[in-house]
Amino acid sequence: MVVKGDCRMIKYNYIKPFHNGNTEFLGAYCYKYLDNSLLLSKVGTSIILSNDLIEQIESEELSEKLAIKLYQRGFIKLYGQDRFYTKEDNLPTFFMIDFTTKCNLNCIYCLRHFENEGNSIDDDRLTDICNYIVKYCHKHNIRNISFQPWGGEPLIEIDKIILSKKIFEKAGINVDYTIQTNGLLLTGKNYKKLQDNNIGFGISLDGIKDVHNSHRVDLNGNKTFDMLIKRIEDIKMIDPQCEIYTLSVNSMYTLEHIDESVKYLVEELGIKHLKFNLVHPNGENFDWNMLIKKEDMDEFAKKIFKAIVLENKKGYDVEESNIKNKILNVINQTENDLCHSNGCKGGRKFVSFSQEGNIYPCELIGNETNCLGNIYNDKDLSEMVNEGIETKPYFKEKHNKKCDTCPYYYFCKGGCTASAMAYKKGCGEVDEMECNFNLAIYPMIIEYILKEPDIVEKLAATKIC
Repeated sequence: MVVKGDCRMIKYNYIKPFHNGNTEFLGAYCYKYLDNSLLLSKVGTSIILSNDLIEQIESEELSEKLAIKLYQRGFIKLYGQDRFYTKEDNLPTFFMIDFTTKCNLNCIYCLRHFENEGNSIDDDRLTDICNYIVKYCHKHNIRNISFQPWGGEPLIEIDKIILSKKIFEKAGINVDYTIQTNGLLLTGKNYKKLQDNNIGFGISLDGIKDVHNSHRVDLNGNKTFDMLIKRIEDIKMIDPQCEIYTLSVNSMYTLEHIDESVKYLVEELGIKHLKFNLVHPNGENFDWNMLIKKEDMDEFAKKIFKAIVLENKKGYDVEESNIKNKILNVINQTENDLCHSNGCKGGRKFVSFSQEGNIYPCELIGNETNCLGNIYNDKDLSEMVNEGIETKPYFKEKHNKKCDTCPYYYFCKGGCTASAMAYKKGCGEVDEMECNFNLAIYPMIIEYILKEPDIVEKLAATKIC
């Protein structure tokens, strides 16, 4: 049985589940274009089939060859066997430590606003946290982890960051280190330290000059764009092969300039790796007028997508991280994004440590309601996580009636928990910003998979099988 729907750009049918002998079709969303269709399952898998094969499914008559193909992609059960049934473990492998609340900027949307009045972690406490992670990794035979130092401005404590990396390396743990920096302390000396210690970095650059300066000023209120560009130019002089990754934070002030900002970053600065995120509300004095509204998410998604596609069509090899991850969600069912590939994995796969050794899911340092424990509690991290899943409001499943018929719920699972909390949502309420973004971006992605697969392969740096 087929139920019709509409996803704004490309229309879809929902083919309902059915039994046929030993075959159980589990249901799928079907997006048709000319002679081919893309099927998207409720467990996040996809397959592109010719429309004559789609007709077999719609008529509930599957050939053995088609049944096997659909089983391999998780669309059916054969003899009661589910191809993709797995039991998820709750073993974090991505870690964040709050190195410092000090910063050399006073960005208008900052989550913390400690500036230079903040504090930095001391060496002894840092060593204790790292050793706690090492002990946990050895116990669970975890050899590879990802790590992001947090601030404030992390480069203020670059030597402590290097110290922490050496602790992990000495313990035989491979660490993928990445720092997100405002770039003003990215001097030649600091760049060499990062390179010598194999520490990656991304630079926060919000777009064209007026856009960046509307958000990011120093502690004296001075605009920072020109100094940042000078730092980038200096790094390129030192290392012409350096590939710079940028993070751009977007507000209502910047929405109308997205296409200009993408063009500038790509064509003028030669950036190949972009990421466009949203401002999140924070604090009692936050200006809610700066937020891109949920009703504007369709425009936000389309502007980013079209701008990135245009640069690729011009011949620039450029990708935007959020779009890339969502493409990979559709075509490969990858779970490379801890937030948006199979719902929020905060706590389950990612935890953060405060300077006092308190442990939190995600970036919610200081939110004592959702604190999982402390490194000095004499409990293994996995034990704290499993207890937290049962007791902390952070882990409550997010769901509403719209989720039942949403083709993208597997990827979203109600969106970002931290974002929902920032928007003052209650436990179990959906992150409407992520929801509206997904409802806009996924139909565009699927349409391009069917119409212009070569462009999608460039956007995701992978082949469509």
